[in-house]
Amino acid sequence: MDFLSDGRMVVSTWDAAGSIYIVDNVQSGDSSKMNVKRIGFGLAEPLGVKVVNDTVYVMQKHEMTRLIDTNGDDIIDEYQTLCDDWKVSSNFHEFGFGLAYKDGYFYATLATAINPGGASTQPQIPDRGKVIKVNKNTGAMTFVASGLRTPNGIGIGYKGDIFVADNQGDWLPSSKIVHVRDGAWFGSRSVDPEGTKDKKEDLPLVWLPQDEIGNSPSTPLALDLGPYKGQMIHGEVTHGGVKRVFVEEINGQLQGCVFRFIQGLEAGVNRMQWGPNSDLYIGGIGNPGNWGQNGKLQYGLQRLVFNNKPTFEMLAVRAKTNGMEIEFTEPLQDGDGWNADQYEVKQWFYKPTIEYGGPKLDEKKLTVKSATVSDDRKKVFLEFDGNKNNHMIYIRLKKHFISEAGRALWTTEAWYTMNQIPKNTPGSVKKPPYTYALNTLNDAEKKAGWQLLFDGKSLAGWRNFKKKTIGKSWVINDDAIHLDAKPNKDGHWQAADGGDIITDKPYENFDFTYEWKISNCGNSGVMFNVVEADKYDYVWKTGPEMQVLDNTCHPDSKFVTHRAGDLYDMIECKYPTVKPAGEWNEARIKSTKGNVEFWLNGINIVNFTMHDDNWKKMVAGSKFKDMPDFGKAKSGHLSLQDHGDRVWFRNLKIKELK
Repeated sequence: MDFLSDGRMVVSTWDAAGSIYIVDNVQSGDSSKMNVKRIGFGLAEPLGVKVVNDTVYVMQKHEMTRLIDTNGDDIIDEYQTLCDDWKVSSNFHEFGFGLAYKDGYFYATLATAINPGGASTQPQIPDRGKVIKVNKNTGAMTFVASGLRTPNGIGIGYKGDIFVADNQGDWLPSSKIVHVRDGAWFGSRSVDPEGTKDKKEDLPLVWLPQDEIGNSPSTPLALDLGPYKGQMIHGEVTHGGVKRVFVEEINGQLQGCVFRFIQGLEAGVNRMQWGPNSDLYIGGIGNPGNWGQNGKLQYGLQRLVFNNKPTFEMLAVRAKTNGMEIEFTEPLQDGDGWNADQYEVKQWFYKPTIEYGGPKLDEKKLTVKSATVSDDRKKVFLEFDGNKNNHMIYIRLKKHFISEAGRALWTTEAWYTMNQIPKNTPGSVKKPPYTYALNTLNDAEKKAGWQLLFDGKSLAGWRNFKKKTIGKSWVINDDAIHLDAKPNKDGHWQAADGGDIITDKPYENFDFTYEWKISNCGNSGVMFNVVEADKYDYVWKTGPEMQVLDNTCHPDSKFVTHRAGDLYDMIECKYPTVKPAGEWNEARIKSTKGNVEFWLNGINIVNFTMHDDNWKKMVAGSKFKDMPDFGKAKSGHLSLQDHGDRVWFRNLKIKELK
């Protein structure tokens, strides 16, 4: 894909017809207003298109072609060979990928031949696995770099340099993005095993661990929008979507970190191109084999527009002498980020062999000794020992942090390619200003107005619904309020001497955070705005519920709106974020003047407004329709439900809002 000076798009299709099209009015965002015109056909796998001075150039399997319209009707009248100086056979895998253009030269890549099943063909044509550079005016060709396998994507990236995406196979333990420089050799020995046996591989910008963050990478491009200026993106055919790469230079060597960026597109991403208005255009493909995103279309053309809306995510990960520094797009909430136990760090390396792909070697966890948050709370330095050159560093945020502005974290994982550890560039290590202990408030929380609803020692502040006491089945266990549910001899569905419990105090506008874990196949819930009166025999006669459930095996999991995190029997979670039974979940209910948010494990999963017409309609369509006072109160008690199953609650904290 590329664009003419008048804004029309030129598109080639990878099909038997080998066609070239002009698509008009693509910037409208309305497909009914777009016009598609085929201007040429009969091309052999036209896997690259570039427009220079309104002349269209195409990369085919066997040649680079200049397309000429002699009479101004857009239809191609002449197909002129610009260059065909490379050798090619009938092997299906000898693709010609492209095109990039810089300073009067076209750049393209030549894939190697492979046998059915994936092994490299032997012998190979010597020209294969190379980056070629072709003079626009003369067609003269030179080989720039070598040692590639399936380099399906070449583009202009960081600082205007050429980058290539290569796909996993023999001599490629995982896919990668490489930085093209004159004379570079990228590690594949399939074309010239004897001549390359002593060669030292030029290291990649980033490795893309197979099926974690990559599978079939495509077009690399520069990214110069918003906070991401100076970074890169690339497409993904099989893993799907668009990935983002932060780039840094250490001792003259480029290396970087790859993140998830965009997902949910209609097809596997084969080509990308920036449009005249800095919109990103996505060209999708797919086939019945293993080159396409599962469950998606086998074709597609989409336009993505940067909306300038903030997203809370890791902006960069930087190498330091004594660990790694994470930079976020927004400040963390005060008090967050200092707990070293909330980060997971792993390390491994890859070794290219003649075998297809390759395992992670010497994979191990690295112990995070400390986590230091910067003064502006946008950076966290993770101190650890044992990091090595020529290794991968994987970082996972175990906690879904929420930004100071209240936004959820977009992604929790980062994959850094550590070609070289920087020397004499240590990260700053400071003593945490807060202590972290269960069922306590740190200084930042106290300052912000948070209150404890459970101190880990006493059940004071809680009692059974419509009673002044609390049932003996409610105990303190595992530093938590625990319903030690045992079968009721009377056959009642609630625990013997259990029952729902409520806070002594009612609340109206509040932010309530807590953690829960459920027993295997268990059920419970947390209610709010519970009204205590003689005419109500259960808390759920008045109070809406955020469901607590083992989604894997409790019978309620069969029903939409009955699963963990749902507004019970009314609204289904936007995303399934619950952890398995026996693991702790972080939950949050925020209620402000009838506007309610449910959060589970750092993700906002349900939003609704109470007391309006839509709320009344939802109640009327639920199992609560015959409960005249359900969901009508504007304030009330918080309640922990006894549903007859073992459940634990801890770190119950509330902040009253105005």
